Amino acid sequence: MKKASAMIAMALFTLTPMAAQTPKLFKADKSQKVTFQGRQVDIINRTKVSTPMTGTMTGSALTPMKKVVKKAGQTITEFELINEDFSKLTAGSADAPDTDHLLCSMYGEPGTYIDNALTNQPGWWGDNAFAAGGQIALFQRSEAVGGCINTPLGDYSGDITVTFRCKPIGDYKSTLVFCNILKDIENPYWTDCDNPYTQMVLYPDNGWVKVTMTARNLSADNDGFVQINCYGGMLIDDVQITSQPNFIANPKVLVPTAFKDTEFTANWQPVRLAYNYYLNLYKKVYTADAGLDLNIDFEDGTLPEGWATTAEGGASFAETDGADGTKGLKMMPGEEVTTIDVNAPYNTAGFYFKLVVPEGMSDEEMDNLKANAKLSLRAKQDGVWKDLGNFNANAFLEGRVVDMGEATYGMFSGIYSCMEMTLTDVPEGVYGVLDNFYVTTDRPYTMEAVYAAGKGRKGSYYDRTEETSYTFTDLDPLGEYFYNVRAHYQSLYSDENTIYEAFGVAAPELLPATDIDQRGGYTANWGEAPKATRYQITNYGVTTIESDGTYKLLDEGFDKIDATVTDAIDPLSGKALGNSAASSLSQYTNMPGWEGYSNMLAQGYMGCEQMGYSAPYIKTPQLYLANGKQLVLTLRAVGYAGSVLTVSDGVKRYEVDFEPDETGNTGYVEGTFIMDVNADMESLIFYDSYGYPFALDYVSVEQELKAGNKVFTMLDTQQTTSDINSYRFSGLDQYDFLKFAYTVQSFLDRDNNIAKSDMTDFMIVDLVNGTSASCVSATGLANTFNGESNVVARYSTSGTMLKAPVKGLNIVKYADGSVKKVMVK
Repeated sequence: MKKASAMIAMALFTLTPMAAQTPKLFKADKSQKVTFQGRQVDIINRTKVSTPMTGTMTGSALTPMKKVVKKAGQTITEFELINEDFSKLTAGSADAPDTDHLLCSMYGEPGTYIDNALTNQPGWWGDNAFAAGGQIALFQRSEAVGGCINTPLGDYSGDITVTFRCKPIGDYKSTLVFCNILKDIENPYWTDCDNPYTQMVLYPDNGWVKVTMTARNLSADNDGFVQINCYGGMLIDDVQITSQPNFIANPKVLVPTAFKDTEFTANWQPVRLAYNYYLNLYKKVYTADAGLDLNIDFEDGTLPEGWATTAEGGASFAETDGADGTKGLKMMPGEEVTTIDVNAPYNTAGFYFKLVVPEGMSDEEMDNLKANAKLSLRAKQDGVWKDLGNFNANAFLEGRVVDMGEATYGMFSGIYSCMEMTLTDVPEGVYGVLDNFYVTTDRPYTMEAVYAAGKGRKGSYYDRTEETSYTFTDLDPLGEYFYNVRAHYQSLYSDENTIYEAFGVAAPELLPATDIDQRGGYTANWGEAPKATRYQITNYGVTTIESDGTYKLLDEGFDKIDATVTDAIDPLSGKALGNSAASSLSQYTNMPGWEGYSNMLAQGYMGCEQMGYSAPYIKTPQLYLANGKQLVLTLRAVGYAGSVLTVSDGVKRYEVDFEPDETGNTGYVEGTFIMDVNADMESLIFYDSYGYPFALDYVSVEQELKAGNKVFTMLDTQQTTSDINSYRFSGLDQYDFLKFAYTVQSFLDRDNNIAKSDMTDFMIVDLVNGTSASCVSATGLANTFNGESNVVARYSTSGTMLKAPVKGLNIVKYADGSVKKVMVK
């Protein structure tokens, strides 16, 4: 295999490529294993964990905030959420912090989280913090990166008060202090809050300063936290956070799961104060066979049906001030004109508008008009009016056409269902004229409330529960359903305006194979899944393990990328494939099923181009991992020195630095990941965390297997349209398998959104005997393996099916049909 000179200089493993084109299992050579350091990010808990990548990867060290329940007859006016005096941080002193021992770091050892033994409440985390004799010391890491300390993740909703003491330290002329209320650690934006942050500047002679911050926090996100950070140096002590129960926030709604023909399960995070939750269910009922396609020119001198105006005496019209001297709708200052609302978002919309000024207007009046006159626009989104902004009316003195898509920079189509226009701040005698209003929409509809006998209260709510998930049953298989969840505490109920679509599709019924041919072919069959727009059928080779040992499930050295494919030998300047969307890479690999985006090739390497606004990736085939709790990933890659390679399985992600070579410019990753298995079928995704180019040199996945284990090796994936319920696999005699298997997934495509069902069981096909039989589902195998015989499915909060319990919130479905949200510690 031809390699670039920079890689030849490295001490690399000696590889034995897989024979021919047949994916095979063989025992791994354990003597080649090397362990390297890396970081894990737990996507389930949205919490960043920095730990050595050695042995079993652990989840978040954080303990979620406990729910406080009012006792009978007790009146609670304030809840204490945080009370931390850092008294356990005995090392160092206020004058001389223990700067030899980092408490936490987001850039390496000892990891992001502070040892729980060093705080009164577990789960504190941050960066560049040190013990200071009963206080905690923060120092900026650089001019651009400050030090920070973060509270444990939890629900910080309510009218909250944050207090802490701080004191500047170190040789800094000043220290800039921030206190932020943030939500969702994976995307740490300010929370839904009237006052999400405060800041102040401290000087060396200030001494101890008490900071108090109050805010109304509307977010009950369980991944919320309060961050104190500084640019300079600062001591922190006596952090207290309290919440007053003057209102209750909406729960954070999670991805719905467990779709079947007539049911689905709604999931949400717990709200700290909630006694229980009230649910409403709605069905979308279409009121027309097609959407609107209107162009209104007002030539008939009437206001169109469905429009409204606040003009005194009703609508009036300008005979010759419309487009091209035609009639148009007159808009006097302050009058509101509202367009038609058919309960369907506008796909396109636009209009002609002209500002008409009287003759003889003075220069001063004209200057005032140009400076102040506005055409204000609002639009309705999910029943709530939103301000879109103002046009400077000066732009309409000669008449002008407005396209709403262009005016909102592409943030209009499919979002808003109605518009309101108002002309303001114009001198007397000035008016506007609206003409040639055009609009197209999808099919109009109405939301019809659904109720069930014996549940809830008709006209009020569908049902209520104390759990954090609920399964809606007995639904129309073809219906489009929406729902909302309200939290309840004493006499308080959260807002019910926000509704969520139950967007998903059921898996089809798996049927036996037919036309089984010993010469290498069979026909896969399945039943119809309501709402499915297409099906994906995957063919596997089936291997029964004969003896205990470590086996390679994937072994890829990218040997097929040779001089016949590309002249490029520099892995970071390879031949670009030009694939601007996810596409198959199987023609360049030994095992089919690889895919990627924005990829490039060099001899012996598969890589990704640099892309500043997104992260190009390489994705392995789906691997069957239900036989064990761990996998071993052996990896060699090249990238930019100092950048970070991320490996994700869709549930957790792992990060490892590209270590620089002697030049300091090129970086390398070489070693072994030991990773938890989180789902029966997993693909590993590789990307550079900063969007820099990188290339994979070698990837293998191993697993400890026992005699009798079945392994399913993916060979081929095909798709059919929704009206086809069979597919014939042929040419199977090229593989060294006597048994094959297939699975089927349903897909639902709508409005640029895609949902896919859970995977069906495996249907095993014996070519020799000409028989087929359904094998226990991958989920069933996993639950038996883990001793959870009453669990039939387990999901992450993002809707990914899990193989085993994962730290954080797990959505668990049991054999009796019940679904519960379980916190795994």
